[in-house]
Amino acid sequence: MPSPTPEEMNQATQRLLLQENTQQKETIEVLKRELCSSHDRVANLESTAAHLRARLAQVHQSRFFVTDLPRDEDDGLYQAARTMAGQDLQDDELYEAARAMNARDLRRAEITLLRQAVEASKAELEKWKNEAARAGAETVSRSWQASVDEAVRREREKDAWAIRHMQRELEVLRKSQG
Repeated sequence: MPSPTPEEMNQATQRLLLQENTQQKETIEVLKRELCSSHDRVANLESTAAHLRARLAQVHQSRFFVTDLPRDEDDGLYQAARTMAGQDLQDDELYEAARAMNARDLRRAEITLLRQAVEASKAELEKWKNEAARAGAETVSRSWQASVDEAVRREREKDAWAIRHMQRELEVLRKSQG
């Protein structure tokens, strides 16, 4: 088998470099897509957390609930306050006290629920950040390992070519001596 000419070796090297460059570009594109997807999920979770924080701040305003509570005789709160008083509720102060007490209970419950939602969002956000970081690290590691494997393969091919070339030269020398 004739040894390759320098031009053939150069063409083969160029093809290998082109293949490696193409593989690296494809790996970079995959990494970019994964990173964009992770950023979108993180941004969505951060938006949800910001919304919940704003809602929690709104809940802390005392007039938020008082102005939102209806005052009519069909109101369940009005009926409950009347029953608690055991009489027809004519006293506006008693009615307002019952409404304020219920508003505080509602506010506490909503604050508790919002805090739980914020904590859950924080945990979810942290989970997505960790997952995105892990996926990025794994992809970079795979890309690096593929590059190392490709470099080792090329070096082995060069060594194999050099060994074959030397073996041919040894055969030629043996034939010329023998």
